[in-house]
Amino acid sequence: MDKDVFVTIKGIHTANNESDDTEILIPGEYYYRNNKHFICYEEVSESNGERSRSVMKISDNMVELIKRGSGSSHLIFEKDKKNYSLYNTGVGSLYLGVDTSDIQMVTSEDQRRIDVKINYSLEINQQKVSECEVSIVVSSDSML
Repeated sequence: MDKDVFVTIKGIHTANNESDDTEILIPGEYYYRNNKHFICYEEVSESNGERSRSVMKISDNMVELIKRGSGSSHLIFEKDKKNYSLYNTGVGSLYLGVDTSDIQMVTSEDQRRIDVKINYSLEINQQKVSECEVSIVVSSDSML
């Protein structure tokens, strides 16, 4: 995998029989260390234009997402495990629960692409709010 990569993140959040889909395609940086794939990228908020820096750590059974800046958080997705964290907003913090039912990771034979799928339930302040599915593609090629 090259250092410069393209990251596509697609999310589907389903609550009360209604789905909300999101998708972003952003440039990022990749490196591999201590048996983990690290992907760093920067996002710009559509609502207020603020920037945030994210680091994603991917291993066989776990994905960590650390976001710094507007709405900082540290989410841990671990198969068959519920993890809790604080999501800091400009007006206070939310207590998030992430109950991950499945994580799948596939790396292409030529090591130029990583596909990750995560299925989880999301809780806010101990109340289940949605079922979620996230697809992450990290690629050295611009055509994902």
